[in-house]
Amino acid sequence: MSNPAVTQKDMDEFKRNSLRKTPIMEITLRDYMAAKYMQGTISAGGIYSQADLAKEAYQMADAMLVVRKITLNRK
Repeated sequence: MSNPAVTQKDMDEFKRNSLRKTPIMEITLRDYMAAKYMQGTISAGGIYSQADLAKEAYQMADAMLVVRKITLNRK
């Protein structure tokens, strides 16, 4: 299922901008967690549209960050 909020124009612009190197320092822990979730989902055979997978990945990353904060506060 595709996300109508992400248009072909958005994807084309993203691809053009992605050709530029992004310094690793600009990647947040949230981005890293979302990327790992997407990698795991894809390698496990999950079938999603790009937009749906990205949305779910960031939702999972947000949940992980909440649990991480709670865990760190207990120490």
